[in-house]
Amino acid sequence: MDPVGLHTLCGEFSFVVADDHPSVSLAVSQICQSWLGVDGGRFVMAHCSRTLLEICSKPSPLPRIIVLDLVMPGELKRAALVRAVRRADPQARVLVYSADESAFLAKSVMSAGANAYVSKSSPTSELVDAIVAVSEDRAHIDARIDFRTLRDSPWALLTESERAVLLAFCRGDKPDVIMANTGRSYSTVTTHKYNGLKKIGLSDGNELLPYLYANGLICELDDDGLRPE
Repeated sequence: MDPVGLHTLCGEFSFVVADDHPSVSLAVSQICQSWLGVDGGRFVMAHCSRTLLEICSKPSPLPRIIVLDLVMPGELKRAALVRAVRRADPQARVLVYSADESAFLAKSVMSAGANAYVSKSSPTSELVDAIVAVSEDRAHIDARIDFRTLRDSPWALLTESERAVLLAFCRGDKPDVIMANTGRSYSTVTTHKYNGLKKIGLSDGNELLPYLYANGLICELDDDGLRPE
């Protein structure tokens, strides 16, 4: 059966497809045209974060739906990019379309202002459902995102202070810098570091960055979380 007419957007929108892979941008636009009947003239492509923000800063006669890859060329990525898009165009509906199925990342970008999160591994119908949802101003999160990991991961056992100190060390901060940023003593900083490493099963700080990548936690580096006590 021809999918045209099976799905209807709630209102008229222009589309920005922000992805540094032209094949993905083309596929998304073709899906919207064939499944949703969107006119091909309503699409604009952005292949880096700078171009995307330039587009979002300009007035649009129609509200925008932005289909967004979180890691494109440019300084801003992940939650920081979502926040920048929302500042540039507060009326935009932001649909994250990512190959990363980390629940930590999904939570981070949804908290930053994204309206939907869809895995690129999901069927076409998942993306279509998400576009329809955001057109109706509804949130949508792909069922492939397993939020149980937020609770079950050893990372969840960390206190806020342990988490903040581990991330600071992971960025390369020295103990004296962390002490100055947090108002904590040297002994407190090192205690948080080694207690935190023990909770997540690591024996050395050099293992932390690979651990973050392996467990979908690299987005944690986007927010330092350091606060004076």
